[in-house]
Amino acid sequence: MFSCVIAGFTQLKVVEANMIGQLLSRSLPSHWLQPDASVEWIAGQRSQPPSGWLEALWNYLRINCPYDLKPVETFPLIPVRNPRKQMVAGIGVTVVTELVPLACQQGALIIRRADGMNLGTEMELIATKIGMTVIDTPPDYIRGHMVVERDYLYAPTYMGVLRAVKRLCERNGREKIMELIQHELTVPEKRRLRELFAKISPHEFYDEHHDFLAQLPLFETLDGSGNRPSHFVSAAEVSLAAPAERTSIPVSQELLDVSSADSQTLAQLLSIRRLEPAQLLTEVVFWDIENGFHDGASVRRIMVYVIRNYHRLTESDSQFQRTLRSLAFIDRKGTLMPAERFYDPADELLKRTFALQDNFPPSPYTDAASLSVLRDLGLRSINDVDAVDVREAALCVSQLAEEKSTVERLYDKSAAILDYIQRYPHQLTADSGDGVPLGQALANIPWARRATARPKFYPSLLSWYSDPQPFYRPADMAPRSLASALGSVKPVAVTDVSEPVQEAFGWDQPPPVSVVIVHLVNTIISYSGRDKALYAEIVRSVYVELSRVEDLSVVFEDLRDRGVDSWIWHGDGFTSPDRVVFVPPSFMDLRPFVYGVPAEMLSFSELLVGAGITQTARLADILLKVRQKHDKLAATASSAKSSSAHQAGAEMKRDLHISISVLNELKSQILAGCCDSDLDSLQSDLCLPVQTENRSALKLAPLAECTYCDEEWLRQG
Repeated sequence: MFSCVIAGFTQLKVVEANMIGQLLSRSLPSHWLQPDASVEWIAGQRSQPPSGWLEALWNYLRINCPYDLKPVETFPLIPVRNPRKQMVAGIGVTVVTELVPLACQQGALIIRRADGMNLGTEMELIATKIGMTVIDTPPDYIRGHMVVERDYLYAPTYMGVLRAVKRLCERNGREKIMELIQHELTVPEKRRLRELFAKISPHEFYDEHHDFLAQLPLFETLDGSGNRPSHFVSAAEVSLAAPAERTSIPVSQELLDVSSADSQTLAQLLSIRRLEPAQLLTEVVFWDIENGFHDGASVRRIMVYVIRNYHRLTESDSQFQRTLRSLAFIDRKGTLMPAERFYDPADELLKRTFALQDNFPPSPYTDAASLSVLRDLGLRSINDVDAVDVREAALCVSQLAEEKSTVERLYDKSAAILDYIQRYPHQLTADSGDGVPLGQALANIPWARRATARPKFYPSLLSWYSDPQPFYRPADMAPRSLASALGSVKPVAVTDVSEPVQEAFGWDQPPPVSVVIVHLVNTIISYSGRDKALYAEIVRSVYVELSRVEDLSVVFEDLRDRGVDSWIWHGDGFTSPDRVVFVPPSFMDLRPFVYGVPAEMLSFSELLVGAGITQTARLADILLKVRQKHDKLAATASSAKSSSAHQAGAEMKRDLHISISVLNELKSQILAGCCDSDLDSLQSDLCLPVQTENRSALKLAPLAECTYCDEEWLRQG
C-alpha cells in the first residue's frame, strides 16, 4: 500500500494501484474524460491539475504500475510537444501543455525525435495523414516507465513506424488504413514510406511483420500491365515482379515494378518473385496469347522478339523450349497454331506438294534465322507429312482447278503429290480423315493430270483422249502402261507409277471389257498402213487385256452387239475371224480371202480360237467367199464410179486366178487322196467360175448349176 497526493483533493488518502483509474476519473476535469480527448493543460487554472502533478503521477505509475498501464491509458497523460507560453486575458503569460491519451482508440503516438533519430518533416506529414499523432520527445519521467515506449509510444525508426501503422490497423481496421495510404498519401509520400520500410533488416523481420507489410499498398505496378496505368498495390494483391530487362510487350496480368533500389529490397524482404525474361514469356505472355489477349499483329511482334532472342532465352530457362513448342502462335486461316503444324519450306518436295496452301510459316517467320528456330520447335519435315495433309493438298488442286491464273502451279502441285506417294507408299494406307485410307481418298478426288501428248508408240491417226478438264479422279483414269489399250477412251496417267500406287487407285485391275472394245473399234476405224507397226503394238495391247477376261464369251457377245465383225489383226489391217487361220495354204497367197495369224499374235491363241479362227482353211469355203464378194459387187455395179473400173478389173483377174488355183489344188488333193473330203461330199459346196456376157465381171455358181463346154461349142452357139 502506497500514499500519494492527488490534485483537487482536500485531504490525504491512501491509494491502491488498482484504484488509480477511478480516482483520476473523479478528479480530472470532465472534458478531459472524453474519448481520445486532446486537451490543453494550464497548471493552476481553476479545475485543472496543479503544476507538477503530471510528473508526480508518472513517478507513482512507474513505481506502482510498472507492467500495466491499462487503467490510465485512456486519460490525456502524454504531452504532444514541449510546453508553450501564451497570453491569457486576466492572467498574463501562462504555460500551456497539450495532452493526449496514452492510447488513442483511433490513433497511435509516434515520437518526433528520440535517441538521435529524427522522424523528419516528410515522414511527420505522412504519419499525420494516416492517423498518427506526432509528439515531441517525452520527459524522462515518462520515458522511464518500462512499458510506455514498448506498448504506447513508437520510436522514429522504420520499425517504430511499422509498429505504429500496425497499431492503427488493429484499432481502425486494416481496410480503412489502407484506404488512407492509398488515397491520402501522394505518390512521393508512398515512395518515401516504402523507402523507409525497405531499411528493415531480415534479422528483425518476423512472420507477423511479413504478413502485415505484404498488405500495404507500397509497390507500383508496371505501367500498362493489366491494361492499366501504373498505380500502387500491395504484395498480397500482385505477387509477381516484372523483369529487370524491360520490353514493350503488354501483359494482361499486373506486375510489380521493382526497378528502384528500395522496391527491389522490399520485394526481396517480402519474398516477391521477380520474373526473368523467359519466365515472363512462359508464365504471362504466352498465357495471354493462348487466351486471345493479343491481336494478330501484336502476336507477330512478340514472337519476332522471342525468335530473335531464342537462344539466350533457352539458355536461361531449361523449360523455355518445351513451353514454346506447345504454343500456338502462327496464324493459319485465322487460327493460331503451334510450329509443329507447319512444314519446312526449305524442302523442295514439300514446297511443291503444299503450294497455294497455308501449310508453311507465313511472314514474318520466313527468313533463315526464324526457320532455324522453328525447326527446333517442331517444324515438320518430309518425314512428318501425314495423310490428312496430303488429302487436303489434293482437294486444293480440285478446288482451284477452274482458276486459270493458278493452273500451271497446280500442274506442278499435282506432280508433286504423285511424287510424294511414290516415295512414301506406306501413307496410302494411313487414315486421311473419317477412317478413309489415303489411297481410297485420292482415288476419288480430281487432282491427277492426264497425259496430253500421245506416246511415241501411238499412231498419229488413232484418236487420243481429249477433254478440257485439267484434272481427273485416278479412279476414272488408266495407268500409263495401258495407254496402248485404252488411250482413245480414257485419260491416261502422265507417268508410270509403282505397284502400291496402282493398287490404291485400282489400276492393277483389268479395265472394263466395253472400254477396251471401244478403243479397239477406234483403232480399226483409224487404221492406216503407214503406221502398220504402231497399230500392231496397239492391237497386241488390246488383245492382252481381252485375254485376261475369264469368260471370253463376254468379249465376243459385246463385239456382236456393237456389230464389230472384222476385228482380227492379220498383219496389215483387220478382217473377220472366218478369214484367218493359224496355218494358211502354202500353194499360193490367198489373201484377202485367207490370212495367216501373224507370229506376234500367236500368244493369244485362246482368244483367237474362241473367236472362231481355225487351224487351216477349207478350200471350198474360199471359193464361197470369192462368190459372195463378186455377187455383192454385181449388185452394186450400177452405182460404181468409172474411176474404179481399172481397180475392179485387177481384182477380178486376181480373184479368178485364186479360184482356179483353189480348184486345181482341190483336184490335186483328191487325186492324191490327201483331201479331208471326197468328191461326192464336196460337190454340194463347190463353186465354179462361169462365163458371163460381160467379161469385166466375175461370177461363180454352184457346181450343180454349171455345164461344161469348150470355146468351139460356144462359137457354134
